[in-house]
Amino acid sequence: MVKKILFVMMLILPLGMMAQNYKFGHVYMSEIMVLMPEYKTAQDEMQEIQKKYVDEINMADQELQKKYTEYMNQRDSLPPSIQERREKEIQDLAQRGEEFKGQVQQILAQKQQELTDPIIKKATEALKAVGTEKGFTYIFDLSQTPIPFINEQQSTDVTADVKAKLGIQ
Repeated sequence: MVKKILFVMMLILPLGMMAQNYKFGHVYMSEIMVLMPEYKTAQDEMQEIQKKYVDEINMADQELQKKYTEYMNQRDSLPPSIQERREKEIQDLAQRGEEFKGQVQQILAQKQQELTDPIIKKATEALKAVGTEKGFTYIFDLSQTPIPFINEQQSTDVTADVKAKLGIQ
């Protein structure tokens, strides 16, 4: 009889160990990040930088348009060699303008990442702290990965907790 009880216990014990309690949570990090003061500062800085580049691009486009218009107005009265030189000058100017626009896109993307990385890091650290404090196994960011169904009895929205950890409303 004792052997049967021990045998049954040995079968049941591993099953009990497999049935651990997992605690799941979800959060909307994008909602949190836009409320952070650092985000507003980064956005303002990004807009200021973008404006400078847009102004420079507009100035280059105006210069190109002016040269093109002057050339078109004088084209018929110019000797072929001067026409060819001016056309090449206009093409070179247009090509440099396009190259600059491509560089600006890269510069702005790099600056955007440089400004947002510390914000993401701070928000992620707050999320990890909340997860650790409250004993969560997983916390899913629903603004990054949409999940078609969430059982609210088994997953807790920790967005407010992370906001509180960051000191934002």
